[in-house]
Amino acid sequence: MTTINNTAIQRKFLRIPIAETSEVNITIGGKPYQVFNVASSGVGICLDKADTFTPGDKLTDVVLTIDKVPCQVTGSISHVSRNDVHYLCGIELLDMTPETSKLLQRFVDNNKASLFSLIPE
Repeated sequence: MTTINNTAIQRKFLRIPIAETSEVNITIGGKPYQVFNVASSGVGICLDKADTFTPGDKLTDVVLTIDKVPCQVTGSISHVSRNDVHYLCGIELLDMTPETSKLLQRFVDNNKASLFSLIPE
């Protein structure tokens, strides 16, 4: 369970942390944003300003690149919250083709195995 602004949030999907040099990138309206995590149904990005997006905003010009494969999708802003350095923004990905959905799920599955291999038994 995660807490944002003293509100407990139950996550529906496993989120894979993404390094700045990762093979997952996103542009919205032609502007690149730093991806900090990815799930099978969405991405988390960093924002410099809270008012860049508002929860409920619909995004139509979104290109998600996974392992150098660009995928045109749409999105919906699910939250914008502050951390110590940036504003964090969750985007639910919509209108994914079956190929994009499989590519994203494969990325999550492949990275899930390496993520859990770091946990000591």
